[in-house]
Amino acid sequence: MEAVCDVNALIDAHIAAYNRHDVAAFMATLDPEAEIYEHPGKLQLRGHDQVRSHYTGLFTKLPELTVEVKRRTRLETHIVDEESLVLSGKEIARDVAVYRVENCLISRVDTID
Repeated sequence: MEAVCDVNALIDAHIAAYNRHDVAAFMATLDPEAEIYEHPGKLQLRGHDQVRSHYTGLFTKLPELTVEVKRRTRLETHIVDEESLVLSGKEIARDVAVYRVENCLISRVDTID
């Protein structure tokens, strides 16, 4: 019997790793071939190597950067989060992230600024 994936817990773990700047834990939530898109469908990153490199650089450049989930909606295997990006305690941007989960890993993220 296949284990049931707790999609909310997976996304929570992903965001917690982001907020700790724990690249290894962040990567553990992603499918090895995960894709990250900027709306409307512009591919930004594909696969662990590109994602790891990007977020390692981002976390080094902005060590106080975190994300806060303001609202969440679950649609089957998708999570839609309205998020606030926070730098040194101040909101600097808001976006929407649409996470697609397959085999209990994030396979795709679409961001809408």
